[in-house]
Amino acid sequence: MANVPLLDLHGNYKCSRDRSRLYTGNLEELLIPVVETVVFNKAGLILLQKRGKKRDYAGEVFPFHGGLGDDRDLIGAPGYEEIDWKRAAIRELKGETSINADPKELKHLGTYITTFGKDKKYAFAVFYGLHYEQKTHGPVVIDKKEVEDLWWETVKDSKSFFDFIEGKGISRKIYSSVKEMSKRIERKAHGPIWSRLYSKLKGKTNLYY
Repeated sequence: MANVPLLDLHGNYKCSRDRSRLYTGNLEELLIPVVETVVFNKAGLILLQKRGKKRDYAGEVFPFHGGLGDDRDLIGAPGYEEIDWKRAAIRELKGETSINADPKELKHLGTYITTFGKDKKYAFAVFYGLHYEQKTHGPVVIDKKEVEDLWWETVKDSKSFFDFIEGKGISRKIYSSVKEMSKRIERKAHGPIWSRLYSKLKGKTNLYY
């Protein structure tokens, strides 16, 4: 199993450590790399997952698909390494959903320092959004070792699941970014006529809220 890179407060690579030793020793000033992807369909719904029974957070529901970056995601010459965040996102997404994404398709939703895990380890977390289409990315397939169930849900009805992110300020920002991307995808699906109509109605109606 690959080691986990540890980062400073600016996301710069400092060293790597075995996963089993992430929470031992004096690591207060180092952050673990976490990457998460929100998957949208053409209707603007997002793909929720219920964690597998033998995984961390067993049975809990998350609006993200991702996990820890590792040494396979490091690029650059020795002494100048950095994490290829999109490579990590694509690997983690495929492992949980079988979705094959292209780096160019990942839309950045935010980067924050927050806490993850039962031990509340501080993380440098990068969030992406992906507009999923089956003909492009392949079918969604559940890996039962990772995920118990997957289903599509509206952003509004998924709001409470974003509270998994520590810090209400951060969870609100991510949720706001997800809501906005969902609206853009839905407007695009309705075509240019609807987009022009929506622009005129925006601020005068709660049609999309």
